[in-house]
Amino acid sequence: MIVPVRPAEESDQVTVGGSGRATAGLPGPALEVLHERTEGWAAGLRLAALSLAGHPDPARFAAEFSGSERTVAEYLLAEVLDRQTEQVRRLLLRTSVLERVNGELAGLLTGDEGGERVLLELEEASAFVVSLDAARTWFRYHQLFADLLQLELRRTAPGEVTGLHTTAAGWLAGHGLPVEAIRQAQAARDWDLAARLLTSHWPSLHLDGQAVAVHELLARFPAGAGAEVAELAPLFAADELARGSLEAAERYLGLAERRPASVQADWRGQVLIGVVRLQLARQRGNPQAVLEEAQRLRSAAEADQPDGTGNRP
Repeated sequence: MIVPVRPAEESDQVTVGGSGRATAGLPGPALEVLHERTEGWAAGLRLAALSLAGHPDPARFAAEFSGSERTVAEYLLAEVLDRQTEQVRRLLLRTSVLERVNGELAGLLTGDEGGERVLLELEEASAFVVSLDAARTWFRYHQLFADLLQLELRRTAPGEVTGLHTTAAGWLAGHGLPVEAIRQAQAARDWDLAARLLTSHWPSLHLDGQAVAVHELLARFPAGAGAEVAELAPLFAADELARGSLEAAERYLGLAERRPASVQADWRGQVLIGVVRLQLARQRGNPQAVLEEAQRLRSAAEADQPDGTGNRP
């Protein structure tokens, strides 16, 4: 059974009013950040006001305000999480590693059935769960609630966090959600898996106009990954080229072409290097190099055609 969240006005923890007075001195941008973080949750603003009183740097407080802040965490634990059944708590905690969740994914991470029903009931109970589509199959958690759930998961089950991220990465990759899959692999600090996923999905992401998403994913890798992880060098080269840094793109291409022979043999890597070289030659106004790279790409594409048995050469 889902336990509804009590209205904020009934909670002793938020009866102190004056959130407007407490936040009145905040600069406009900081106040907007605070409203965005609380997503219009009135009790959240009042809790922020309690913590803000006497804070030496109100603007910094607003920027860093989260569900792990003590007053918010205590409220959400007492009024939401601790009032749910063990099955619901388990679902909330284990799926908090996700950006969004549906019933199938919830079942995978919890091992329980009825995940979609639980999510629907949580949304109906105003338990900080928001549906994302008209069919009400995908859900997300209120930002502050997600912060609290992730903190509680790390506190109560720290050894499970990495495995949950890895499991989620596999499901998301298999269901056509590569960007979220790569983020999950990165959250698990499985850099090899993240690199393989990004490399294999880069062409479709590029064609879909998701250059910004690719840039953000590359930025999440550890410093130096472009030189140390073989599959990533051509991706960093393409990213630098898209940002107009021709010399940096050239350096990454050099690293890519000095990769181990086993990686060099990968047709995707060859094609990606060729595409970046062609674009680089075009930006430098070198028509002869453009023609040569186009011919190399054509040869690579022809070599990749299945043979008579339907297999790649």
